Amino acid sequence: RKSSEKERERAIIMAAAFASSSHFASSCAHHHPRSSSSCCVRAHSSQFATTTTETIRRRNHPILVVSDLDGTMVGDDQSTLEFRTFWEEEENSINNEDEKSKSKLVYSTGRSLESFRALLREKGNVMVKPEMLICAVGTKVYSRGDEKKEEMWIEDEEWTRTLDVGWDEAIVRAGCAKAIELCGEESAHFRPEEEQNAHKITCALKDENVGEFVATLERYLEEKNVTAKIISSGTGGWKYVDCVSNQAGKLESLEFVRKKLGFELERTVACGDSGNDELMLSGRNLAIVVGNAQEDLVRWAERALLEEKEGSRKKRVIVTKAFEARGIIEGIREHFY
Repeated sequence: RKSSEKERERAIIMAAAFASSSHFASSCAHHHPRSSSSCCVRAHSSQFATTTTETIRRRNHPILVVSDLDGTMVGDDQSTLEFRTFWEEEENSINNEDEKSKSKLVYSTGRSLESFRALLREKGNVMVKPEMLICAVGTKVYSRGDEKKEEMWIEDEEWTRTLDVGWDEAIVRAGCAKAIELCGEESAHFRPEEEQNAHKITCALKDENVGEFVATLERYLEEKNVTAKIISSGTGGWKYVDCVSNQAGKLESLEFVRKKLGFELERTVACGDSGNDELMLSGRNLAIVVGNAQEDLVRWAERALLEEKEGSRKKRVIVTKAFEARGIIEGIREHFY
């Protein structure tokens, strides 16, 4: 009987090794078609060597993935669809006994709820529907309700109440208006009203005016005794500057959701591609920086990797070679498999 159990365990390990090497080889062929055969050989020996009973057991524990949308989960539809296939057929196929034992996906985005709904209508055939949703740079948290009802996303009132501490929307808006006037309306302006909410004021600025804008706004808020986070992101000559409640943000909202869903830090991973993802990637949770990340986040990741303890067996921050959603798959494999 012991012999048969060992043979069964060996068979499971062999099957897992074969599946991992096949997936890796096909990924290499997709990105580097001229070198697919050599990649296949290296992948088989490497993956087989690291696939153990311990690895399989680690995979049997659910994980929490908190991912940015634009440029991370969303961009190339085929990449997003590959993640959906991975999530539904591989990650959650091993945890399908009941809902509580399944891995959970949360999106954390700068988009408003309406903008997210529009995105889901457009790309619902390739995207995974999340368990929870963090919108507007961590100022709104929603749970997924009954899909049959008109209002599918239910705002978390507990989270919203925490954002009032130290915050005054009117004062922040007035401070932004003063900073815009100083920079000149040709170089700075408020974003459309649908991008604003009671705990987030968003402006757009030319790159060269960001420093002056932020310094002016910080001085004004200090004079008025209002605390806030000021977050900038974007490329192409213009940047978004979000001024949000000091209690808000992508990291704070991630922590709120993590505790609400009941996941440990070592089973939680954040994924991002831009500067406004830096805070949630900087927490004690694990982090994935996708291969197409913007320069400011790449520089942050390089510093973070240098600061990690030398000789540490497990990296907290992973910078992937693959872009967008394929990079998320690569990072999850490296962190948890």
